[in-house]
Amino acid sequence: MYSHTWRKTIRNSEGISTFFEAGKVNVILGPSGSGKSSLLNLMAQHRKSSLRMVYTVEGELKLNDRPVNTDIIDTLCSYVTQDDTALLPYLTVRDTLEFATALRLPNWMSKEQKLQKAGEVMKKVGLTGCADTLVGNELLKGISGGEKCRVSIAIQALTEPRILILPLDWTHLL
Repeated sequence: MYSHTWRKTIRNSEGISTFFEAGKVNVILGPSGSGKSSLLNLMAQHRKSSLRMVYTVEGELKLNDRPVNTDIIDTLCSYVTQDDTALLPYLTVRDTLEFATALRLPNWMSKEQKLQKAGEVMKKVGLTGCADTLVGNELLKGISGGEKCRVSIAIQALTEPRILILPLDWTHLL
C-alpha cells in the first residue's frame, strides 16, 4: 500500500509584520494569487492538518505583542468561509440564523434572547428584506449570492467576535 503526505509550504523570506487597528476595518489588498487568503488562513489558524496534508507554521503570531495559541485565536476570531455550501438551502434566512443561534450561542441564554440576537444581527447586515426567503441553491431558487454572503457573515457575527476574518470578494455585497 502506497501512502504519501503532502506538505503545503507558504513562505515569505522577509517575514510578515503588520498592525491591525482595533475597532476599524482593516484590509489586505493584493493581486489575485498573491497570498491574501493564505495569510488570513494562517492568521486565523484555519488550516488544519489531515491524514493527507500537513500544514506547518514557522514563526510567531502575536496579539498585542504577546504570543497567541490556537485556543486564544479560536476564542477571539470568527472566520467567514468563501463558499456558501454550509448553508442549508431549504431554510429561510431567518430560520438559518435562528438555527445558528442554537448551535453557536451559550446554553445560559434563553430561547427568546437567542431569537432577539438573530433578529438584531439580521438587521445589522441588511437581511430583513429577505428574512422569509429560502436560502436556496443551484436547484432551488433563493436569495442572491450577495445575500448568501451576508448570511455567512451574520452567522459568524452572532457570537460578537473580537476579530472577524473575511477572506471574501466583497463585490457580491455591492
